[in-house]
Formats: sequence, C-alpha cells, structure tokens
Amino acid sequence: MSKNNGISEQASEKKSFFKRYRVAILIASIAIAGIGVLAYDWFNTAGGTKVSKFGVMKIKQNAITIRKEANAKDTLGKRIVIERDGKNPVEAIWYEPEGRTEDLPVFVYAHGGAWISLDAIDVDEYMKKVADSVNCVVVNINYKLLQTEPFPYQQEEMVDTIKWLQENAESLKVQPENVVISGGSAGGHITAGTALLLSRENIKIAAQLLEMPFLDFAGPEEDDLGMFTGLIGQLHKTFSPDIPADDPILSPPHASAEELKKLPPAYFILGKQDPLHLQGERYAQILEKVGIYTNIKYFDTKHGYTVDKTDENGKTVSVVDIENTEAGEQYKIELLQNIFNK
Repeated sequence: MSKNNGISEQASEKKSFFKRYRVAILIASIAIAGIGVLAYDWFNTAGGTKVSKFGVMKIKQNAITIRKEANAKDTLGKRIVIERDGKNPVEAIWYEPEGRTEDLPVFVYAHGGAWISLDAIDVDEYMKKVADSVNCVVVNINYKLLQTEPFPYQQEEMVDTIKWLQENAESLKVQPENVVISGGSAGGHITAGTALLLSRENIKIAAQLLEMPFLDFAGPEEDDLGMFTGLIGQLHKTFSPDIPADDPILSPPHASAEELKKLPPAYFILGKQDPLHLQGERYAQILEKVGIYTNIKYFDTKHGYTVDKTDENGKTVSVVDIENTEAGEQYKIELLQNIFNK
C-alpha cells in the first residue's frame, strides 16, 4: 500500500513540475525547434545542389582574404588602376617587354577560379612570359569576384579596360584595334560576354581566345557538367539572381544571329576530358553558322590541364598535367604571334 502511495506521490510531483514550468518548457521547445530550422536553413545544401547560407558567408569572407593576401605580394608586372566615371576603378597588372619603343598589340586576360576565387597574381609569371615572348603589352585584369559584384559587372570591367586602351592608345603606345581578349575557365566566360558587349558598341578588336570556358547557364539538361553540376547554377542564383540564365552576356550561345555576326574571330582551347568542352564545341558551331571564323585546339586533359593519377594508396587523385600545361602555354604564345602579325 505504501508502495502505491509512493508511485502516486511521484506522479503527482511530475505533474506539479510540468504544470509549474510548462510555459518555460514550451518556450524552450520552441527555441530548440527554431534553432533547428535556422541551422537547417544555414547549413542545408540540398544534397550538394546548392550553397548554404553559411557557405555563402564563408565564400564572401574568402573573397576578402584572397584579395588582401594577393595585394600584399610582389608582381612581375606593374599594378595599375583604370579610373571609370561613376564606377569603381578596374584593378589590373600591366606587363610589357623590356626596353620597347614601338606601339604594341595588347593581350587582355581574365583569370579563372569559378568567379569566386583566385587572383590575377596567380598567372603573374605566365603573363610576363607572354609579354616578352609575343612582344606585346599584357593587361591582366583583377576583376571583382562574383560574391563582391554580380554579373555582368566583370564583363563591364573588361569592356571599360578595352575602351581605356583605345582612348589612350597614343600615350600608352598600343595598337588600338590589335587587341585580343582572353580568359581561362570563368575568365573565358567573362571574355565571351565581353566580346558581345563590345560588338553592341561597335568596338573592334582582333580576336577572342576562350580557354576551357564555361559558356551557358541555360544549357541543355542532358549536359553532364561533372564536378560543376549544381555549383554553377547555384552560384548564379546566389550571387546574380536578377539577370536571367539565358541572358546572352551570361550565356553567349543564346545571343541572336544578328549579334553574333558582329563578333571577332573566336579561338577555343578545349580539354577532351573536360565536361565543359561540349559547351565550347556547341558555341563554335553556332558562330560558324553565322559566318564567324572559329578555331579549336584540343588537349587530352581535364579542366585546367589536370589528369587522374593513382596515389600510393591506390586512390584516384587529380594532378597538374605539366606536359600539356606547357604545350598549352606555348600554343597560346604562337597563336598570339600569328594573330598580332596579320
């Protein structure tokens, strides 16, 4: 009997406890649920198809770190600032052959890095090599990263750089229309959009050189972009949601035939194992149909001149393809020499 009374007393105490603190318990439960929702919202990546809010924050912080660390490094070229009316200036690195006296052609370059990483200084040595080997001026643009400025800000930076070169050709000692614009990967994407913007203003240049470029945010669903699947579209939605995926400046293959007819010759460097090579081939075919001269050079590599190797544990890892990287650099030098000397 006393045992039953004990159980009854314990049950009564529990009821009393929950009754006394039911409001606090309810608030705590709501808070925990809220924290769970917020955590899901901040960290959810939908199976890898989107960037979480936490990821976005880290990417934005990374942009600041990248530029800060890069700006502290010495360069082989000269850091320059190109002033623009009503806009922030374009930052770039300027290279020219030692002791040059004559007016020279210009190679304008945009680095890769998925629009959200890397810096112009990452191609510093190669840009100096191009200037010396080709006997040209090189402008290596340090465009604003996508998490800092949305599309088409980067394309406009390259356009304004071309305008600056042409408007100041005499004092800069450059040949105003003997200009090749170029970029690798994300830089190739920026270059293709720049070519369209220049054509809209009837600004003439010698050529566009697109190296393993991404070209189409609104490409066919059957395109397998490999490691880029999910990330590409999410970067657009996260950092440039106000510009449609099929806008020609974002996705040049969707430009009208009338626009495409005004473009300069297009040279492509594609990796046979790079999932983006399909976009390059498709765009080249579109340009050929409207009468634009195109040329494709293939290298048997993945994106950015990488190949798969097996490490000591038998795992497959991607490593830099030195042989094809050097061959690619030499090809670009010889190609520029040919274009500029026509």
